[in-house]
Amino acid sequence: MAAFASGGLLATLTVYNIWYIIKDMNGKQVIKKLEVAGWVVIRTRGSHYIMAKEGVARSAPVPCHGAVDLKKPLVKALEKQTGVKLL
Repeated sequence: MAAFASGGLLATLTVYNIWYIIKDMNGKQVIKKLEVAGWVVIRTRGSHYIMAKEGVARSAPVPCHGAVDLKKPLVKALEKQTGVKLL
């Protein structure tokens, strides 16, 4: 009962449930958002679009497998890499 009193379990459930609220995105939607933010597709390799931006040293590969949604940790990693809020 201590977990309920301290808010531990409730806080834990809130953190896990937030993943269901976040909207799923596919590769094409991510590419569009990055293009609006100034990123450009410099090349493709298979189903991965390699994007770059002037002044940013590292490129960002975005997988685009048709209408298949990207996993949330991958989208979060792309956010961290590019500095663009995607979700």
